[in-house]
Amino acid sequence: MAGVEPRTVVILGPTAAGKSQLALALAERLGGEIVSADAMQVYEGMDIGTDKPTWEERRRVAHHLIDVSPPDVRFNVVHFQRLATDVIARIRARGHRPLVVGGSGLYLRALLEGYEFPGGPPSPKRASIEAGIREDPAFRARLLEKSPRARSIPPRDVVRQVRAYESLGRSERAGAGERLEVSCVIGLTRPRRELYARIDERARRQVERGIFEEVRRLWDQGYRGGALDGLVYREAAWHLEGRITREEYVRLVARNTRRLAKRQLTWFRRERDVTWLDAGDAGLVERALALVAAGDERGASNP
Repeated sequence: MAGVEPRTVVILGPTAAGKSQLALALAERLGGEIVSADAMQVYEGMDIGTDKPTWEERRRVAHHLIDVSPPDVRFNVVHFQRLATDVIARIRARGHRPLVVGGSGLYLRALLEGYEFPGGPPSPKRASIEAGIREDPAFRARLLEKSPRARSIPPRDVVRQVRAYESLGRSERAGAGERLEVSCVIGLTRPRRELYARIDERARRQVERGIFEEVRRLWDQGYRGGALDGLVYREAAWHLEGRITREEYVRLVARNTRRLAKRQLTWFRRERDVTWLDAGDAGLVERALALVAAGDERGASNP
């Protein structure tokens, strides 16, 4: 529909599944821009170990939330949610399609569910909740029915009542903020053996691409600890310190990345409204485009 801002597409899944390749293909077909939801790609200078998109890929399609923080500053879910929300709004205002892509489960959940964090400004949704508690006896009655904890809160203590509302189950808690308006959420995976083989190959390629030189360069710039204590960089530091060989680096990184992928899959399998696709399917892009089209159609009929 003319004049309607494109809805967001979310692509999630375990590391090394092929999310970035699918996102590039969809972005080029849909006129989109990619918003990274990777907790490590935000750090400047940490390129090889985080498997950032190449400069050629960034020229093909605009990428956001990559290289937005120095390695010695702890970037967290609050920073991500604030920046991602702003970026998505600007992409949509340009008439482009936002594609949120990554494997950081908490980042994605905070964005999708509209989590609110202490100290943040109240959203219109929370303001309506507060107004309901203050002005609508039926609203308070529903809260008391769902939350035994709220029954001991004085009727005039609105702040504690809001907290009680937020302590309900996830489906209730999502109402505390603005959920991300999406066309669809695509989960990407592969058979376990194939995924692990890709992880093993990535660990070997990191050595060939210069992961040890990258860590040495970051050290020379004064960076120690912080983000460099994370997966891949921790093991690379052990090698540079003479504690493990190159072969042991590859083995440890591959093992620890496989464990990460397993945790990611466990997390994402609990997420709602995810349509899972096999990354090895020859018709992957067309299947994904069909999901986007169907999601857009649903959104148009239920604005």
